[in-house]
Amino acid sequence: MSTRTSNALLAVLTAVAIGSSGYAIWSVRQPPAEDSVSVASPGSTRPTDDDAAVTTTAQPTEGAATSQPVPTSQEAPAPEPSSLSIADWVEAWSEDPADVLVIGDGYTNLPSQWIQLWGERVADDRPVTIRHWGEAADQSFNSPIVLSGDEDESLSIWSAGRANTTIEAAAERVDRFVGASTTPDAVLISLGMSSEDEDVSTGMDALLEDLPAVPLLVVLGPNDLYDAQVVNALREWVAGHEERVTLVDLADRAPDSPSAEEWSQSFDEAIDRDG
Repeated sequence: MSTRTSNALLAVLTAVAIGSSGYAIWSVRQPPAEDSVSVASPGSTRPTDDDAAVTTTAQPTEGAATSQPVPTSQEAPAPEPSSLSIADWVEAWSEDPADVLVIGDGYTNLPSQWIQLWGERVADDRPVTIRHWGEAADQSFNSPIVLSGDEDESLSIWSAGRANTTIEAAAERVDRFVGASTTPDAVLISLGMSSEDEDVSTGMDALLEDLPAVPLLVVLGPNDLYDAQVVNALREWVAGHEERVTLVDLADRAPDSPSAEEWSQSFDEAIDRDG
């Protein structure tokens, strides 16, 4: 081949190569045609129509309600325990038959004293039976005294009163009182005599611990009968146990140094049995 021919052929090949390279660069810069098919690279999966349907997010139409995230509400605080009322205490023994345990001192332990006289007032409206604690043996209640009606369908008052007892001495005998009686629907406590040298709060805590979980009423006696420090300590103790214990304070209701009859009347008016 002549040198001229070789040069001409080389020029043609060079022109073709340059043209092909230019076309390649141009085609890379163009968007793919709508009907072009892409080739998946090795190891990849081409999405199907079903996949597209799953991953497509629907757009809300105009005017359509859209769901909003529901705020997470904080846990509601536990309700405060409600205070026991005198009405709650009365309600606990309002139906026949019912049982009330009385833990008292030397102002409650005899048939002539205010607890039995109050029972006689209640007996005007319903059957009532009362039993006093057998102080000599200090183990059980005496035989029942029927104040009215049928003993089996009555309000039974279990009067665990002891002469000259203290709060601590009564607390030591609670198991004995409860075991010798029927499980009470309510409890009445009338204590404070001879307790000046005791820790009133500790004694009342011990007493409460051994009682059934029923409504409890503490009676503070009329003026001039109990030591003022004992009475104030009892008030404070009741205030710290209001969810289970309520109070009748006869200081402003009963006359000073009242008779047993006046005491029973003042108490009956204070609890307002008739609502």
